[in-house]
Amino acid sequence: MVWTSTRWRKCISSYAFLVISSLVVVVVIAVGMFFGTRMVIGEKGPHNLRVVVETFGAEVFDPSMDSFTGLYLHSHMFDYMLGIGSNGKQDFNLGALSRWETKSNGKEFELVLKKGMRWHDGKMVTSADIQFSLEHYMRRDSSCAACPGLKRDVKDIELIDNLSARIRLKVPDIVFIARFGPLEADMPLLPKHQFEKVGTVTFNKEPLGSGPWKFGSHVKGEFAEFEKNLNYWNHERVPTINVLKLHQVAEEDSRIAMLESGVVDIVPIGPGNVEKLKDKGFQIKGPQNIISTTIRFLMSYDESFLTYHLDFRKALIYGTDLALNVSTIYPEESATVARGSALFRPFTPGYDSELDAYPYDPKIAKSLLDGVGYDGETIQLYSLPAYGLMKLPQINEMIARDWRRIGLEVDVIEIDWISLAAKMQSRPQWFDDPKIISMFQGAAPVRPRAVLDQMRRYLTDADGAILAYPDIEKGNRIFSEINGTLDESDRETLLKKLNREMYDEFWAIPVLWSHDTYAISPDLKGWLPTDGVSTDLHFETVRGR
Repeated sequence: MVWTSTRWRKCISSYAFLVISSLVVVVVIAVGMFFGTRMVIGEKGPHNLRVVVETFGAEVFDPSMDSFTGLYLHSHMFDYMLGIGSNGKQDFNLGALSRWETKSNGKEFELVLKKGMRWHDGKMVTSADIQFSLEHYMRRDSSCAACPGLKRDVKDIELIDNLSARIRLKVPDIVFIARFGPLEADMPLLPKHQFEKVGTVTFNKEPLGSGPWKFGSHVKGEFAEFEKNLNYWNHERVPTINVLKLHQVAEEDSRIAMLESGVVDIVPIGPGNVEKLKDKGFQIKGPQNIISTTIRFLMSYDESFLTYHLDFRKALIYGTDLALNVSTIYPEESATVARGSALFRPFTPGYDSELDAYPYDPKIAKSLLDGVGYDGETIQLYSLPAYGLMKLPQINEMIARDWRRIGLEVDVIEIDWISLAAKMQSRPQWFDDPKIISMFQGAAPVRPRAVLDQMRRYLTDADGAILAYPDIEKGNRIFSEINGTLDESDRETLLKKLNREMYDEFWAIPVLWSHDTYAISPDLKGWLPTDGVSTDLHFETVRGR
């Protein structure tokens, strides 16, 4: 056969067509596989994790536009400047800061970022992102829980170099730095360049973070999907799970049905379903000691107040069988009897593990009552239900029963916070008769700032002494010393001293520590949520099945 130039051209053209066609087929298959994967992303499989949460909050990915509830939606894709380990303690390996320093008696803070951190689009994380994040949270229209404090307290923010920034405050604040960790606030680190590129509105559709999970997709009211960040700066926290899919389901019965049918792997549950799901083979775990609840004595420096007298407070505490009351209502996975004094919990500075729960001894309680001249006055316990602790009214009824057994007249009065606050604001005459009304029940999280605020409220005369420590001069002195100590270890020593003193003074009744409880598929391995924080769930710690 004689090959002409025309025949060569036809042959080459045919070959080229075959090559191009093959490439097109490959591309089509690849694209189809990609989109096919995206279509089934989050479905049941060994490399997918399916989790139910109660709420996505406002369903926005800009943290400045929502409060704590929104963190269930977006906290997985962001980093905090301060990191908290699964034990609830500060861990520099998990936060964006390599170090920080307090200066000028708590009016100035220098922050230094870790080297080599990148946003999900590959751009470097710099100190400009620190400055932008804080200024973004300080906007007039920001609505996160911690945002007003920044607006009020921050004087200016200065960039020192590419990794370092300096924050100056208008007034000293020794716990200011705690705002940048999940224990305190809802303000993760944000990407300056992405907000400048797309704007706040579009950012909620195209969110960008630096965390272990990258945004995938979101259907409002239903679910959000995230993909593992293979290039995450913390190599020990790169997820082994490929896809994280979060479902929003408010009803507990629906969540449990999804778990039992194998549709999802992790669901939040209430205490009433713990034993049932344990019996069916599901794992039960979750963050520990999220909320502490306390019976707080209404005290005054007026000796005519019954609660002014140490023996009267001791009688109430010795006459309360907390171990029985808590265990009767809550499974051990959901709550435990609180230890130590009322102000400190395992994840707050000043906690002392050597301080046990107060003992139950009704004989001592009766003898103490006889010694203080109790004359049959009706003691009123205001019962304040708290989020996540709706069974507290039952506990308070059991406490009232214990007190009646030692000879007290007791009324339990259920009240909401708005009504209680209105009574508190009606000074000088609070409630019906503050001299005999002894206490109200309330709950508090473990946030460092909340602890400092409680110390100010109950140790000093800041609230007109009605809730204060009995010795006004001593209380003011203690608080001033703690608030003026910048060194963390020295402050920890002072706080532990205070903890023990309040414990010995029977200052209040620590009732229980609640635990956020989740039911988990039997084959799931390795999940380590952060103790003390209900929203810092660290799904990147799951290590497969």
